[in-house]
Amino acid sequence: MNEDRESGVQSSPILSPSPGMRLLSGLVRINRLLCGVMTMALVALVAVEVTARLVFNVSFDVTDEISGYLLVAIVFLSVPICLGEGALLRVDFIIKSLPERLRLYFEFIFDVMSLIFTIVFTYELMMIVISSYNRGMVSLSSLRLPLWIPQSTMPIGAGFLALALLRQILKHLHDIRGIRS
Repeated sequence: MNEDRESGVQSSPILSPSPGMRLLSGLVRINRLLCGVMTMALVALVAVEVTARLVFNVSFDVTDEISGYLLVAIVFLSVPICLGEGALLRVDFIIKSLPERLRLYFEFIFDVMSLIFTIVFTYELMMIVISSYNRGMVSLSSLRLPLWIPQSTMPIGAGFLALALLRQILKHLHDIRGIRS
């Protein structure tokens, strides 16, 4: 059996991943690319600002604002990637000491609780974005950017996290069924 690095789901030559899992894997790849592009943009923006200050003694007013927006977007959008890679912080010494069956049930319950929290969190983030949009809120800088634009990356990232948790829950169900057999 091979483990698909993008989806974290094991597949065998006989059973191919479901269309839903392929779609989720595609979304992960798009999200990973988006995070990479935003990281490169952040580095370029800061490099241009530093160069402009040192060489031309000029500063762009909006660099701090845009780099802050990019940083928040990168953080929110990269959490589902970290979850898929198994790079989020966990108390592994407890989980790994459990028997396999109990460990799978524990991880399943933890992921279901995390999914519930993430759905509520995503909803609340969406309410913030909608409120900013309805109230016409803009940034206080000379850029005067409508705040709903950078804020929208937060519920999008949280929504991707919900999808990543759902994918992980489905994997746990598959593994639990495999142990029962």
